[in-house]
Amino acid sequence: MTNMIEKNIATASLGEYGNKSWTVPNMPAAKGFFIRVGGFVKKKFREQLPLYFLLQAAAAIFVLLFLLHAPAPKSLLSFVYVASIFGYFGFFLTIFFVLLLPFAFNRFTKFIIPVAIWGLLIFSTIDLFSMNMFKFHVNMFIIQINFLIPEDVGIPQKTRIGIGLAFATLLAALVIFQIKTTKPKENRKGGKAFLVIFSVFVALYASGSVIHILAFNKQTEEVLTYDNFPPLYHPATKRTRLRGPYDPALDDLEEVRITDFGGLNQNDGGKIMKYPLAYPEFARNEESKKSILVIMLESWQTDSFNAEVMPLLHAFSKEATVFEKHFPAGNNTFPSLFSFFYGIHAGYFNIIRNNPDSYTIVFTNSLFKNGYKIRVYTRSALGLFHFKTVLFREAAPEDVHNVGDDRDMVDFYLKDLENQKQNGLYLDFVFLTSSHYPYEYPEEHRVYDGVPEYLLYDLVADRNKEWKKYKNAYWNSLHYEDALIGEIFENLKKKGVFDDYWIIVAGDHSEEFGEDGKGHWGHGINFFRSQTLVPFIVKRPGQKTGEVVKVTTMHQDFVPTIMEEVLKTTTPPEMYSNGRNLFKIQDDRGVVVYSYSEGAYIFDNTIIDKEKFKKFDWRTKEELPGNLNKKELEAIRELFSEEQRFMKDGS
Repeated sequence: MTNMIEKNIATASLGEYGNKSWTVPNMPAAKGFFIRVGGFVKKKFREQLPLYFLLQAAAAIFVLLFLLHAPAPKSLLSFVYVASIFGYFGFFLTIFFVLLLPFAFNRFTKFIIPVAIWGLLIFSTIDLFSMNMFKFHVNMFIIQINFLIPEDVGIPQKTRIGIGLAFATLLAALVIFQIKTTKPKENRKGGKAFLVIFSVFVALYASGSVIHILAFNKQTEEVLTYDNFPPLYHPATKRTRLRGPYDPALDDLEEVRITDFGGLNQNDGGKIMKYPLAYPEFARNEESKKSILVIMLESWQTDSFNAEVMPLLHAFSKEATVFEKHFPAGNNTFPSLFSFFYGIHAGYFNIIRNNPDSYTIVFTNSLFKNGYKIRVYTRSALGLFHFKTVLFREAAPEDVHNVGDDRDMVDFYLKDLENQKQNGLYLDFVFLTSSHYPYEYPEEHRVYDGVPEYLLYDLVADRNKEWKKYKNAYWNSLHYEDALIGEIFENLKKKGVFDDYWIIVAGDHSEEFGEDGKGHWGHGINFFRSQTLVPFIVKRPGQKTGEVVKVTTMHQDFVPTIMEEVLKTTTPPEMYSNGRNLFKIQDDRGVVVYSYSEGAYIFDNTIIDKEKFKKFDWRTKEELPGNLNKKELEAIRELFSEEQRFMKDGS
């Protein structure tokens, strides 16, 4: 009777795998049951081992392909550390595999294991393509802005659907092929191989963690240089010494190593901002108050601002001030727009984004209090990062137009312009995005022929050869935007207010097309000239004579310029901004720029990458040898001090 109950329990629990041969005579029922369960788990584990070995082999190949982008190891230490990276991924993929194993226990869920593994391998292939093509990894932020934000302009809706269907089809095909062609077969010898391989992974992972912890604290470049190449790689770190803005002992040295400067990798560690340091006060001067029109163009490359591509804007610039060495606050839209309207460096963006109600946006709030109406016209993703709340909280809902294309945005603006009060004061922000990939324009603006029919396909085929085709499409989109801007100017003139406006035309960041043959495309990838130099044009009310300013300026300078020139604030700009009045800058100075997650300092055509701890030539992209000299160190200290200006416990 006991044996019969024991057999029924095993059969009911294990389904078809209940097996009389697993019964252990003369043992209590419960103990026998657990022995049979253990045997069942062992059997399913052995059946899944071929998939595990496939996963680890594929992972090793992927890691190798990613590391081919990194410098070759030049010492025993760096060689051991590179080897440990394979152990890192092997270790965590083993954990991943073990966590998936319970799905193999049931015939209705066992398909989840190949789906997860093949999905991971397909994603790794896509990420490797992104690394080869654009020099960055695909992360949740990239997925969000390209696929999860309906109003974003990154990838057209049809392309999104096509990519999603292709991914799902390929995944389904691989899973079905595996299920149909491979039958569950117990690999009895695989268990020992698994234990040996996993032991090697543990040893490599442990040694790599120790090496990285020591290298992180000593800032050993030959180790840290590999951190950014593999995807999803987060090696162990443990800082044993707090690093301040700089070590005063460095003052007496002629040069220092870049890694000796603590400010390059500052960690705000939850510090709270004090912004502004003082609220602006204004002198009474109603005559200086004029309406302001800001026209911003997506991905506007300085080299594409010429009479051939953009004839109307080029003619407009002859009666305006052109700032020819102007930097956005970042190599993508988010830091640039933030710093443009806040007047502070983009390193503060995440703090304010996460606590938008805790900080007043000084610029638009000051305009609002001085009687300005704020109007916004763009199809860009204002919902992303809470930009509506962060940047335009003083704008009434009916004054924010965020649906349609650039043609719709200009039509909305022209209609509002026609109906606006004659003596009203306005801050109008028109953000044109046709010049963002995939570079949209109507057929009548196809002035440059030879554009690729399928942009992405041509780029994959030969990204160094096809760049001219891409740029033709890009120039056509700029030619289209130029015509739209011409319509705006013409309507301002018809209404008789063209000479009463402050008109600012700028790029949010630049755009790169692999022109130098180094494989860099788009934006958000690096801090070199091709992605961080933009046109910036300002026409003051009544200005008829053009001028060119050659000193370094940046987006952060817009706010203090309008605050002083238009609102006549008597409060020093350093109380509410990191910028300066554009018309009072006499000398070059360093700038702070950010990407989606990294930052850099740029001065004297030199880039100091705050994450990679390296020096580069801003123009040629070449890494610069040598240490920081006194002049460079002083420039970095000044920029670091600016970044800490609005932190409560900052310097």
